[in-house]
Amino acid sequence: MILLKSEKGYIFEKSNDGYLFALGGRVKLQESTIEASARELLEEVKLHDIDVKMAGIVENFFTMNGTKKYHEINFVFKAALNQSLDVESLTSSDGDAGYIYVLPQDFDKYDIKPKALLKVINSDQQFLHVVSKEQSNES
Repeated sequence: MILLKSEKGYIFEKSNDGYLFALGGRVKLQESTIEASARELLEEVKLHDIDVKMAGIVENFFTMNGTKKYHEINFVFKAALNQSLDVESLTSSDGDAGYIYVLPQDFDKYDIKPKALLKVINSDQQFLHVVSKEQSNES
């Protein structure tokens, strides 16, 4: 997961189910998490040579569709842009609904998943490990 911040806010991807999630995706075989974050930034928002710094780990336990239980481990990176992107022109490679800027003061207006991610965003610590056992239906 990459928390990409600019002067307009953090960039989140919009799911077709109405929630928002951080940029990023799965690590490929033989790829480090740093390499994966660089690849995901290029694939998703067409950026390269962005300095990312690991900010934490979010362990998220959740149930999907009322029955299937998951335990996902998210490596969370932070990065900052000194420019703004035209997020309206970006399209999701996975068929999701696109991208949006969200200012920190507006986080409570959106369904951001996993919710524990907000603890990493708001933390002053250099590195944070969060374990979340949400009772939600999706991650």
